[in-house]
Amino acid sequence: MMWKMVTLLVGLSALAQINEQCVITAGGKPVHVTADGFYDLRAVPAGAPVRLYARCTDASGVVRYGRTEFLQPEAGQLLENLAFSFSASPFPRASALIVAADRTAYTIGKDDPGQLSVTATHASAADLDVADGVGVTYTSSNPAVVSVSATGLIEAIAEGTAVIGVAYDGLRGAITVAVNESGNQATTVEGLVRFADGSPVLGAEVSAGGESGTTDASGQFSFQPLLLESGPLRIAAVKRTDVQYFATSAVIDAVLGGITDGGLLVLSTPRQVDTDGDGILDDYELTLSLPKPPFQFDLNNPDTDGNGILDGAEDDDEDGLPDFYELLIGTSMIQRDSDHPDNSISDGDEDFDSDGLTNLQEFENNSNPYLPDTDGDGVTDLDEVNAGFDPADATSHPKRVGYGRAVSFRRTN
Repeated sequence: MMWKMVTLLVGLSALAQINEQCVITAGGKPVHVTADGFYDLRAVPAGAPVRLYARCTDASGVVRYGRTEFLQPEAGQLLENLAFSFSASPFPRASALIVAADRTAYTIGKDDPGQLSVTATHASAADLDVADGVGVTYTSSNPAVVSVSATGLIEAIAEGTAVIGVAYDGLRGAITVAVNESGNQATTVEGLVRFADGSPVLGAEVSAGGESGTTDASGQFSFQPLLLESGPLRIAAVKRTDVQYFATSAVIDAVLGGITDGGLLVLSTPRQVDTDGDGILDDYELTLSLPKPPFQFDLNNPDTDGNGILDGAEDDDEDGLPDFYELLIGTSMIQRDSDHPDNSISDGDEDFDSDGLTNLQEFENNSNPYLPDTDGDGVTDLDEVNAGFDPADATSHPKRVGYGRAVSFRRTN
């Protein structure tokens, strides 16, 4: 994310202690030294200090362990005659980096800079604080927002967020840093989303504090960091499927400056309540108003924007499908082509069930855009529409010839 990965070529003289009996690594996959003293290390972070480690076994089976000082490799660079220090036992080597900040959010213009702590954990030795040590480097994904010094000092420059990357001894770590002008405090919100039967929800859209994200396969979600002025926080989760829409929301007490437990959000089908009669159920209006605009609805106003068109009848993306219908079938109300750049066909012109009727025609005929035979009467929606019958009524269908025998249908309406 922060560093380019390069190939490091190393050539050695005949007098070097490294030979074809050695295996070399720099944090990635070990490589063998060739008979002429060369080895080729791939996926080495360019621009970040790195050590090389060696394990050499002689003909009698005696093992020696080697380590270089920190190197600063460049892409395509050929290094020769590197000096290794050797030992009869393995050198302690960090297995992970733990990166932490001294506060959850930084304020522009604050006199004292922040300080990162970086701990290198070892399986066979004591953990080591390397924040301002030799071999550690820092980068900022957004230097216009946050700058970081060679010793891990943080300076807040502008409002926003930045990811601070840390590299040490072939390992990489990162932490997200938030900056705000008002001194708002940050919180990390974590929680779970499940269906009513207790099963986890994958891909649920969760919104809180103006931010949004999706759940993983276990139904977990996390927002880090959220900048808040006060404790109460409304959080909402929605899940769209081909034929259903599930939603829920709750107000929780945020732990400013710490971790907020978002709890368990249980999804259910929306309540059939439409207070303002605009064609959009209250649960939709409530959950869709939480993310950033343009999703802003008033539960008690059927025409939120005052343009003379009911909220549900609006067609914000001009794909021919009204907003309330797009909510029902799971397409976007603000993108003409929800699956762009997959096929560049507008949602209204799509034919999701490949029955010959576009989604717009399915809407106009009250049929299901995901079922080629909405009413299950054995006659496709297209055939029923072309013959003037109702594709959503199983008792209304044209006469048709079956395979190998005559089958008679009669219109009953």
